[in-house]
Amino acid sequence: GMRADSTYRIEAEALAADGESLGVGSAEVTTGPVPEYALDFSIDGDPSRQSPGMTLLEMNPASEEDDPDPLPYHLMGIDEEGEWVWAWRNTGVTSGLELNPSGTFLGTYNFVGVHEVDVLGNVVGNWLVSSGEEPNPEGIVDPAAAEAFASAIAGNPGDAEPIPVAADWMALRTFHHEVVEMPNGNLLALSAAYHDVDPALRAQFCPGDDAEWGVTSDVVVEFTREGEVVRTWDLWDATPIEDYPGYALCDTSNELFTTDIDRDWTHANAVIYDPERDAIILSVRHNNTVVALDHLDETGPQSQLRWVLGENGTLPLDGEISYHQHAVELQDDGSVLLYDNGNGREGTGEGTGNPPYSR
Repeated sequence: GMRADSTYRIEAEALAADGESLGVGSAEVTTGPVPEYALDFSIDGDPSRQSPGMTLLEMNPASEEDDPDPLPYHLMGIDEEGEWVWAWRNTGVTSGLELNPSGTFLGTYNFVGVHEVDVLGNVVGNWLVSSGEEPNPEGIVDPAAAEAFASAIAGNPGDAEPIPVAADWMALRTFHHEVVEMPNGNLLALSAAYHDVDPALRAQFCPGDDAEWGVTSDVVVEFTREGEVVRTWDLWDATPIEDYPGYALCDTSNELFTTDIDRDWTHANAVIYDPERDAIILSVRHNNTVVALDHLDETGPQSQLRWVLGENGTLPLDGEISYHQHAVELQDDGSVLLYDNGNGREGTGEGTGNPPYSR
């Protein structure tokens, strides 16, 4: 909670078991400056209407292609008045950082790993996805690419060594978007797997597209802090592509989601665990759905679908579906809160006269 470039006097009193004071110690602390990589920004707000505490933001500064020294990706914490009170960065991209009940933060990095970070910025937990053969799931051959990958996962000095996470029954490709701690201490993360698609289905979904593509499906992974994979849930098995083809299979204009050989079929972007109902709930962006899966006692691969909310859903819905939703979160009363981005919302957008909107 201390701001940058400030001097504070701290006092601490020690008490005996019976409450008697054992004395007071004091010290002055001068905080460091705002990091050089920090962006200038301003905040308009009313502190009287804000929840107390620190707001954590992921900063991904834009830079020009020819910028020789782009600003690095970093995390920043600001107080109620918009002043810096915390900053942290590591090699590469860290995203989805969320506070644990124990006071540490969990997030993914560089689409291949999971970091656990304490409030002092120490990486106290580190897990790296593995296909089962080596930590690099893509098998990078190009020396420059391999060097860049090694640099990205190198981490800060003193980081915990990465523990490989591999499933005996499938090849995991990535860690992405979100990871949460379960009540049993295990970690629940989003991963992905690749699947071939039958030529007849390719022709049915994308007529005239002659590429021999397969799909990347999202996989939820539960693993221990020792790196043992306990359970996986592959959307390929739980929500058949014939019933939920989604919106990104055929749009070859966006290379982020489609290539000649690989289509980003589901693109899940959030996962949570519902302990009251023992269910896994995830947001599936490209299918405009929120999906709940049974968390069974058995270990290994699981695929038992509980319900689907949204496009072609199994739950009745009073109102319109969500479009490309994010940030599915469980509330104390058992309800689900989400952010409906509105991408591709029917009746809105160019040529309709109705601007798109979020809710």
